[in-house]
Amino acid sequence: MAFLRTRYGSWTLLGLAACLWIAVIFFAWTIEGEKDTLASSQTSAKAREEQQSRTTQLQSLVRETKDARAQLDALAHVDVVSMVDAIDMVGKDAGVYIQIGQAVPEAAKNSSVHAVNFGVSADGSFAALLRAVALLQTLPIPASFEQVQFSYTGGESTPGTSASWHMSARIRILSTADISS
Repeated sequence: MAFLRTRYGSWTLLGLAACLWIAVIFFAWTIEGEKDTLASSQTSAKAREEQQSRTTQLQSLVRETKDARAQLDALAHVDVVSMVDAIDMVGKDAGVYIQIGQAVPEAAKNSSVHAVNFGVSADGSFAALLRAVALLQTLPIPASFEQVQFSYTGGESTPGTSASWHMSARIRILSTADISS
């Protein structure tokens, strides 16, 4: 009987030792899982904090530039009729008659800014045409010259008259107004 007791006792101790090792391995596995979960939640919290910081900075930038954006929008919100009127006024101020050709809108590329190309031409003295070009460059609307060409059309200058020159230009004007083609 003593032999059975020691035999069952050693099997019992071996089983108990195996159970303890399984418990230790399970405990270590659980701790490792918790550590991974904690690291994941810390990374997630850091990412949320950075996103919140970027959002706050963007909102601050939007608030700080509100007046400047409103001024820019007011400057760039010009319809086609106002563009033509501005070009006409430049001709009157320069002392030449500016003929405005076709206004061709450019295809919008998913943008709120639209461009219109104008062909303009004028005849007059070289000085008057240069004054007209200078005034067109200083229009209070976003505009740029795509092309300017001067050509001498003849005619001698006599006292009281000036030589005849021809100017043709292509002007590109930007606007935030809706421009239909």
